[in-house]
Amino acid sequence: MTIETLRHKYIDLMLSAVDLRPGQNLAIRTEPVHWPLCNQIAEAAYRRGARYVHVLADHPGLHKVRVENAGEDALGYVPTFLPETYRCFVEEEWAVIALVGPEDPDIHEALDPVRNAQVGKAHAETMREFRDAMQTNRFAWVVAAAPTPKWAAKVIGGPADSSAVDRLWRLMTPILRLDEDEPDKAWFEHAELLKARARRLTDLAISRLHFQSDGTDLSVGLLPQSVWIGGGSEKPDGRSFVPNIPTEEVFTTPHRLAVEGKARVTRPVLVLGRMVNGAWFEFSEGRVVDFGAERGVEALQQYFAIDENARRLGEIALVDSTSPVFESNTVFYNILYDENAACHMALGSSYPSCVDGAESLTSEEYIELGGNRANLHTDFMIGGGDISVTAYTGAGERIELIRDGRFVD
Repeated sequence: MTIETLRHKYIDLMLSAVDLRPGQNLAIRTEPVHWPLCNQIAEAAYRRGARYVHVLADHPGLHKVRVENAGEDALGYVPTFLPETYRCFVEEEWAVIALVGPEDPDIHEALDPVRNAQVGKAHAETMREFRDAMQTNRFAWVVAAAPTPKWAAKVIGGPADSSAVDRLWRLMTPILRLDEDEPDKAWFEHAELLKARARRLTDLAISRLHFQSDGTDLSVGLLPQSVWIGGGSEKPDGRSFVPNIPTEEVFTTPHRLAVEGKARVTRPVLVLGRMVNGAWFEFSEGRVVDFGAERGVEALQQYFAIDENARRLGEIALVDSTSPVFESNTVFYNILYDENAACHMALGSSYPSCVDGAESLTSEEYIELGGNRANLHTDFMIGGGDISVTAYTGAGERIELIRDGRFVD
């Protein structure tokens, strides 16, 4: 199968994932490096009957020169058209594709962390309304990745050229199920399996999870109203969509005050544009009280400086070692892929869609219930081939969920 054929199958898969309908608008969020692919997505969307396709291209190089050269008083500025644009996406129920895959994965490594955090904080606060709508499934969205020469070289090794890009496409193909005759059908069948697993976990009425592996001994309490989600999401009108391709996780909302112990992060994570390796976190009463990293600890310091609630968990997710991402034996340096290789936790905002009845609560009531609200949300992988996860129910029952990295049947 040629790379061009793979791209066209991937485009069809992305449009199916957001359930694009005739007369609907489509937004694509990406970097300029993906503009040729955006044109192909737009062509396919218009052939499906899309009314309008809009691309928001955020150039990391432009962000870099701003952080390095703008005046101190200008770093927190956000133009009014930006939140208005995103408000339009929500109110008109646009389908949204976030097309990731950096032109230069390391472009932000040398940025001043304090100045970079000032820009990031202002943008995060501006995006709160859009992020809340996304986390409550008010519109259909999907995150998908496309290779670039430098990203491919970082993952595969060797020179940053077209050969590396082709090799990364080949590595991604079985993970994306693009080698299937009908990838969209294969994905929706896979989604149903994850949804069934999520329903079983919800029915267990789990009150606490215990994660154990080398360097991790973590207790995570759940809300009585916590429900598990996996495989896909559903808009208020009942239309289904798949928000991440690939997706191998089932996840829920933890109680913001009920996390204790220590977690060792098992894969690199991009935090505020900087790579963090070898991170660890210690929790008490739900809050990160100590942390460290082999590399990138300054990025973690700035992350917590942006929002105090980023020290609390907003998501806990289960992924086992049968995941195609894990089986690829590859670190992708991309959260979309790496989070689908291992159990993970997210520091920051939680998903109200994982809390039964949350749609009727005010922000204050949601926090009082135990959900977390923050301007940030970043996943940190804590699983691997040696992890074990045990569940404890409100009735006192102990249930082994994952043993040595695999779900227990």
